[in-house]
Amino acid sequence: EELNVKQVVQREDVSSIATTRFVPDFKQLGPVLGKDMPQVAAAIKAGNVHFEASKVNVTQGERNWTVDAAMVQIQFEGVEGHDVLSDGGLVVALDTTITPELLSEGDARGLVRNIQDMRKDADYAISDRIVVQLDGPAPREWLGYIMDEVLGTAAAVAKPDREKQIEVSAGLVTARIQREMKL
Repeated sequence: EELNVKQVVQREDVSSIATTRFVPDFKQLGPVLGKDMPQVAAAIKAGNVHFEASKVNVTQGERNWTVDAAMVQIQFEGVEGHDVLSDGGLVVALDTTITPELLSEGDARGLVRNIQDMRKDADYAISDRIVVQLDGPAPREWLGYIMDEVLGTAAAVAKPDREKQIEVSAGLVTARIQREMKL
């Protein structure tokens, strides 16, 4: 699967893209804390933690405990419209909101991919220029991009070498291609 990144933003505070959860490692905490383990686990889940190097200070009311950082997992969950991954203190979020502009661009890329497949099926040389006719809800604002990518000129095609129905977000586009006649 392909991922197209439009913008990269670096942030020190991840709260606008993810919620932070602290998860106690019961197997490790139990032997160390004994009967205090339920209190410490509740404090960790509530976020009453402060990380210092390889240790975590846990506070519940007036009580404090210090445990190894490995005993507390930090998990991040993306806020609405974001998918989040984290590793080694780095949090990466993808804004998964599909705007009308992104949808239109995706349709254009899909049309390019399909027209390139049609060129290949028609045994066109990589340098052959073609005439392309698109009927249906093709993203007209991306027509220049589509034609540049496929070495095409938008025009009516009387006798297509290839014809294909291509699904886009707004319905079906009929694409017809024909090799340009060399003069």
